[in-house]
Amino acid sequence: MSKNYAVRLRCPYGDDEGWVILDNRSESLEQILQAPWDFECELHSAQREFPIEATEKDSTVGDEPPPKPSTPESRRRASERQPLHVPVLVRGWGEVPGAFHEDASTIIVNWRCTGFPGGVP
Repeated sequence: MSKNYAVRLRCPYGDDEGWVILDNRSESLEQILQAPWDFECELHSAQREFPIEATEKDSTVGDEPPPKPSTPESRRRASERQPLHVPVLVRGWGEVPGAFHEDASTIIVNWRCTGFPGGVP
């Protein structure tokens, strides 16, 4: 039996969140919560994240939860973005092609240091 769900998703950058409607799904609510879903962030375009919350709906036509009002406080970051180049080595494994590694680097980071006066060493 298919079900309809409303899932709340947050951009991994923390700048935007919203509801996505999933129609005619065969998954349980628990399975919906444990799977990543695609959505469109107003600031960062297409994203894929795990739901913050989800609810089952009898009908999804005009029944999405109201959006939370966006205020400067709700969009504020815990720290400021700072340009910073830091080398990063990414390692992992999968079925194909097996183990992998990738040299990468940061471009911008959120910097919050509390161990130094003024926050920056």
